[in-house]
Amino acid sequence: YQRRVHGCLWMGDLNYRVDLTYEEVIEKLKVNDYESLRQKDQLMRCKKEGICFPDFDEGLLNFHPSFKYDIGTQVYDTSAKHRIPSWTDRVLFKVKDPNESDSFSNWLQQTAYRRYEILTSDHRPVGATFEARVLKSDLESADKVVEKLLSEAKPKPAYERTQCFCAV
Repeated sequence: YQRRVHGCLWMGDLNYRVDLTYEEVIEKLKVNDYESLRQKDQLMRCKKEGICFPDFDEGLLNFHPSFKYDIGTQVYDTSAKHRIPSWTDRVLFKVKDPNESDSFSNWLQQTAYRRYEILTSDHRPVGATFEARVLKSDLESADKVVEKLLSEAKPKPAYERTQCFCAV
């Protein structure tokens, strides 16, 4: 009995920043110059250098950075810390190597990537929409196979059978 993983979604406040000054970022945002900001994005640089998240993809960051706002406003940080607006909140995804000859290589396609204008935090939520191809399964038959394998196996008293399903 073996499970295969065909991909992964990784999302959250990854805390990577833009390597520019607060003033430089604000000026670029006034003209929606996302390309210049992407070129200075720490996560993109680290991925390109192979330091982190190998083989993970991300949709195009074509929206204002999600961090750091004065809560309840559309204004970036005016505190004494004057934190630099950055895309700290990210959605990354990884699919099986497309060079592998298997029908799952392109099972996941991102169709949208954006932020939402909810003002209750110093972050703006970021979301992604995906289309996924999934196989139909006969769960009843699969459960019978698992039960048969478990009944034939030598019992291990310190463990019990558990199932975990994750839906996105």
